[in-house]
Amino acid sequence: MAAPQIEFKQGIEARLSLNVSDYPPTTATWKAAITSKSSNMRYESEPPVVDAGIVLFKWPSGLNAGEENKKNATIKMIVGTYDLEIYLSDHSDMGTVYGGVRVVSSNLSTKNA
Repeated sequence: MAAPQIEFKQGIEARLSLNVSDYPPTTATWKAAITSKSSNMRYESEPPVVDAGIVLFKWPSGLNAGEENKKNATIKMIVGTYDLEIYLSDHSDMGTVYGGVRVVSSNLSTKNA
């Protein structure tokens, strides 16, 4: 069975939500990153928002004012397949979905008719 695929588009803000209500309460911070061993790249999400057992991870587009130099912005991601790592800041829990994220190019100059 193939790994589940989440698709990030270059230059478009990416969001990923995780239901953690089944996990024991923790004071550690949830974190997420996409990584590629072949290109040695790692893109970490912004600090997550936690609300009612749902953790929302976000990677900025990198196109808005003030985001041009963010190293984790989707505009700077290289097209390819990445592993998704979700973990706690104290490393008491961690999981990896191998090949779970695909970054694809996007045409930002296209206008909606």
